[in-house]
Amino acid sequence: MGTQGPLPSNFDAFWRMIWEQMVAVIVIITNLVERGRLKKKKKSQSAERVVLQFHYTNWPDHGTLEHPLPILSFVRQSAAANPIGAGLIIVHCSAGVWTYW
Repeated sequence: MGTQGPLPSNFDAFWRMIWEQMVAVIVIITNLVERGRLKKKKKSQSAERVVLQFHYTNWPDHGTLEHPLPILSFVRQSAAANPIGAGLIIVHCSAGVWTYW
């Protein structure tokens, strides 16, 4: 399932989607710092569920990969981590919508 990365205005809706769709794996395709801004902040949650997060940090800032081969191992590893019976894998970057694995 593809989505834009959560923003302050849709943060609650993003995590509600994760919960309702029984997502167990989130794949982020962006650098930790983009245009000088730190992309990851911690928030507290009242209910708990284990969600694995894979973060591909070699994605070019507001661009695409020149060669797709380096990401194939990453795709296989993150897809293999999705448990049987879990929902779709969420894939997002900060610049727009992506697809699902």
